[in-house]
Amino acid sequence: MPQITLDVRQMHCAGCVSHVEKALLAVPGVAQASVSLATERAVVTLGSPLPKAEALLDALAKAGYPGSVAVAPGTAAAVIGDVEVKKGRVPWSISKVWGVRAIVGLSLAVPVAVLAMLFMKERWSPWTQLGLTSVLMLVIGLPIVWSALRGLFRRRLDMDTLIALGTCTAFGYSVTALATDEFKHMYFESAAVILALVAVGRWMELRVRGQAASAVRGLMELAPATALVVDARKTLREVPVAELRAGDIVVVKPGQRVPADGMCEQGTESSVDESMLTGESVPVQKHSGDMATGGTLNTTGVIKMTLTATGSATVLAQIAQTVELAQSKKGKIQKMADRVAGIFVPVVVLVAIVTACYWGLGEGSWRAGIQAAVAVLIVACPCALGLAVPMSVMVGSGIGARRGILFKDPSALENAGRIDACLLDKTGTITSGLMSMTDMRISQWFEQNSALQHVHAVTTLSDHPVSRAITLRLRELGVRARVAQGLHTLSSGKGVLAMVEGQEVYVGAPGPAIIEAAGEQYREMLAAGSTVACATIGGRYAALFAMADRTKLHTRDAIKRLQDELGLKVVMLTGDHARVAEGIAQEAGIKEFRAGVQPAGKVKMITAMQNGDKGEPKMKVAMVGDGINDAPALATADVGIAMGNGSDIAKAAGHIVLVSGDVRLIPQAIILSRAMVNSIQIGLAWAFIYNIVLIPVAAMGFLDPMLAAGAMTLSSLSVIGNALLLRRVQID
Repeated sequence: MPQITLDVRQMHCAGCVSHVEKALLAVPGVAQASVSLATERAVVTLGSPLPKAEALLDALAKAGYPGSVAVAPGTAAAVIGDVEVKKGRVPWSISKVWGVRAIVGLSLAVPVAVLAMLFMKERWSPWTQLGLTSVLMLVIGLPIVWSALRGLFRRRLDMDTLIALGTCTAFGYSVTALATDEFKHMYFESAAVILALVAVGRWMELRVRGQAASAVRGLMELAPATALVVDARKTLREVPVAELRAGDIVVVKPGQRVPADGMCEQGTESSVDESMLTGESVPVQKHSGDMATGGTLNTTGVIKMTLTATGSATVLAQIAQTVELAQSKKGKIQKMADRVAGIFVPVVVLVAIVTACYWGLGEGSWRAGIQAAVAVLIVACPCALGLAVPMSVMVGSGIGARRGILFKDPSALENAGRIDACLLDKTGTITSGLMSMTDMRISQWFEQNSALQHVHAVTTLSDHPVSRAITLRLRELGVRARVAQGLHTLSSGKGVLAMVEGQEVYVGAPGPAIIEAAGEQYREMLAAGSTVACATIGGRYAALFAMADRTKLHTRDAIKRLQDELGLKVVMLTGDHARVAEGIAQEAGIKEFRAGVQPAGKVKMITAMQNGDKGEPKMKVAMVGDGINDAPALATADVGIAMGNGSDIAKAAGHIVLVSGDVRLIPQAIILSRAMVNSIQIGLAWAFIYNIVLIPVAAMGFLDPMLAAGAMTLSSLSVIGNALLLRRVQID
């Protein structure tokens, strides 16, 4: 189903999130709306009839939250529906506005507090406090009151409602007391300090949220602003990256970043730092025909390349879009927190009213009642509750993106840390997926070098994986290829034939006659779990080649972390026969494997483990794979982990994508997930502790409104700070 992402402004708390979601869901044709306070964005899933962008923006505006269509990362402009949005925002950001308000607030609140404490008996003091606090009410209080009034007109209560009620009550009561000469009972300093602390808190919150949201921005900043394009006259011309198109030929000099994705041309001999994709700092050699990814750094040599993808189609832009989408979606924990926050504000207002009435009617002190009610309203602001989950998700997904771990939604971030078992496909996941020659035997009827030269002549002309493996090994051994003619592939696909110096040379699967001629040598290779190929020259058995798909570098270390450090049940699944599977399992250090498993069998095994069949305990299962045949299993598992070097279908079916295909990223993703879930739980605990403990304290009259404002700000900052601690988690 199509989706549209909207920037939403003027959201302050979890209550605002709830109101925005309801406004969007009320638009005909909206199937789902997911709003994030941390990213200030809404991801809207569109159904039928397909709503226009203007209808969504009108709904936001009527709800009191101006919005715009978000610009996709990597593009200069986005056209969605009938709305065109240019990149870039108003220079005078909301963060700067609240920064100025914070400076004004502190500059005036401090004198008001000093006057209230040291010069209360002076007749001019209350009038001076009134003047200074009135300025604060206009500069800081008026925007909050206006926002609260708009909310009331739309029948919604949010954080601004609580602050407006608290400060206006304190200010109004103080003005009334001043008019009646009741100098002993005024709270100008409470209103002034509350407004100042709210301004400081919002400024700090916006600043920290902006820093935490830097993951996507940091990724896109890897792409250079301009590129050197070879024009029709074969001269170099510098153009903005936004103007590049697929098919353009560009030149990348040493020290420059690759502007977009493309294929290296003839003559390219360069080393490229791909650490932004793979996490590995060792530069990768690039030759003619190799792919280069936008955002990577050319360290040596000159790259001449033909672009294959630009703008939002590049790998870098797609990574940024995946991260951004994951930060905007919601997991189960976030949805629970939003439901709680949705009913929180009305309950707090009711508690404040009851508190004021209790003290005023029951204890005969409306002064104490108003003070306690103001403290309840201020301390209960649900900012921390609304930030606890999205802040941790934002920081966690940003860390993952920099490591090459893409979480496609928050549910994957939550679930990866809770898995009990990890099932891994063999080919392309545990192994490289590339055949390599591990052994060869030459028939006694042929001289070794001559036989290998004949074989090399045939294999060097074939693209079959077995032929490529033989060719690579013979090149390493320095065997010179003779000249072959009339190469053709057998109809069965089991071998290739060619004429070499008048003799027919065959390379491929051994037939019964060859197996009999090779005898014990063939059986030894087969027993070792190898795929066996043979060569015949002039119809006579000439050579045997043992082929194997070896495990990837660091595979054993990654499996050890999964089994020993993380305590997971690790099982290797493969369609190969048992001998091959056993050899790979032993090499990788895997204790349990299943051979001869077809795609439907993988799904069946995952379902059985999830349901706890045959008396086994129920398990949460992760499936790791790279091929088209792994897609059903990836989709069925609680967490599907797709290798980035695999098929597009596998990456679409997976919940997590490992960009480089490095098996070490599997335990890293799980460790990061566990750390993020722990961060969420701590953040929610902080939010609930502040409210559960301090609301009763405020209602009983033990909490001054000024202290309540400080506690409110501290609660939000503690939750944000807790999320930022994720950056210190060691996942290597």
